[in-house]
Amino acid sequence: MSWYPGVLLSSGIIVALWGYLLYVGVTDPNGGVKSLWALFGIGNQMLAAVALATGTTIIIKMGKPNYLWVTAAPMVWLVISTYTAAYQRIFHPDPRIGFLATANDAAQKLMTGAPPEQIANLQTIVYNNRLDAANGIVLLVVISLIVLEAMRQWYLLLAHKKTPDLRESLVVPSRLTPLPVAGGED
Repeated sequence: MSWYPGVLLSSGIIVALWGYLLYVGVTDPNGGVKSLWALFGIGNQMLAAVALATGTTIIIKMGKPNYLWVTAAPMVWLVISTYTAAYQRIFHPDPRIGFLATANDAAQKLMTGAPPEQIANLQTIVYNNRLDAANGIVLLVVISLIVLEAMRQWYLLLAHKKTPDLRESLVVPSRLTPLPVAGGED
């Protein structure tokens, strides 16, 4: 944050990636945002689960374990329902539901001799659905690691095997640019 060119560069990269998805979504009816749209719901709910896990950790660190159910119960529901939906979306055998089934169905049509005008479309369907399945699996692995680590921290805190650290991290100045001096000139 203290190196302004880095802020601009990272923001530019993110905007360019989103712009690319929008461009591909306009030029390729099966690509871009459409190819990743099914994962946005899963990713959004998993982000909510991470926020609730963080909130539960803060409640425990504050010494109020009687209230941890306020954030832990919705987190458990989100994790269970999102895992179920993600698993079905990735592995369901019906091509109308499962990413892998859709990809396999399109690949089968390619192998059995699809009409030439459908080949490019079927190849895109295979690629996009396999990409979505891989991204979904990565999301499931990441949320698993986050929730398991949060539960490990809860155990350590509740069993008094770890002392809660209730302070913010110290400011670490960038080596590229010095921090402004309070009351000084920039």
